[in-house]
Amino acid sequence: MFGARFLTVVSAILLATAANAAPGVVARTVKPVEFEVFAPPVTEPTTGTVWSAGQVQTVTWDISGLDDAGKNTTGFLLLGYTIPGDTSGNEHLNITNPLANGFKLGDGAVNVTVPSVVPRDTYIVVLLGDSGDASKPFTITA
Repeated sequence: MFGARFLTVVSAILLATAANAAPGVVARTVKPVEFEVFAPPVTEPTTGTVWSAGQVQTVTWDISGLDDAGKNTTGFLLLGYTIPGDTSGNEHLNITNPLANGFKLGDGAVNVTVPSVVPRDTYIVVLLGDSGDASKPFTITA
């Protein structure tokens, strides 16, 4: 999800830094630094999933492409939602109250207690570690 965008942002920052060097400072050619980033696809919840507030649910993700170093990366899980027709890309992530944190990406799953939220059918969970990936939209009911 973030791999190419991340590299582009890093490259843009390096170019802006070189362009804004103080007078008399010789800017050097800077090679972009490429990072290997893993964005494990969220496999559950998915479209059609319905959670109810107060339930314990399991969020899962595919770890088949994860190398040994990535398996020990600490992850955290955020709840967000999309608004149909909104083209801004805003995922309305609740970064103040993560659904879960401190787990290893290599676990492939984490249990969460579904918070009491406004019912809607466009909720997503976003799994973050060294990058991130969002689930398909799903429903939370009261």
